[in-house]
Amino acid sequence: LEPGERKTVTLSIDQKALAFYDPGKSRWVTEPGEFLILVGRSAGDIRLQQRFHWQGDPELKADEKPRLHSGVTIKAIMDDPVGKQVLEKHLGDLLNHPQASMAQNMSLEDIAAFVPQMLTPELLQAINEELAATG
Repeated sequence: LEPGERKTVTLSIDQKALAFYDPGKSRWVTEPGEFLILVGRSAGDIRLQQRFHWQGDPELKADEKPRLHSGVTIKAIMDDPVGKQVLEKHLGDLLNHPQASMAQNMSLEDIAAFVPQMLTPELLQAINEELAATG
């Protein structure tokens, strides 16, 4: 645009623009929530902002339920009653550790990178085998 010239611009944000790849679901997903679009010359010079609400992905059908494994978040496994039993069996008191709540959005594989002596490849394999059996 020329200096001082104004023009109305319409931008469309579709599902693809809000999606991220979820390895636990083996697909691109979007999450519901309130989002804020900021338009400006720079991060310090915002000229326009607009909020919008995104409904997220449609609910999965029963036969589309993602399989649980050590690559999904601990929260996702703990939210599943059978998954929770598997973790309680293999991790026991570790789930009650004071810092366990901070790890809810991490996967067992993520945590194993920090504490390989606690979450060994053999333990992850045993957990994966039992989680796979949950469907």
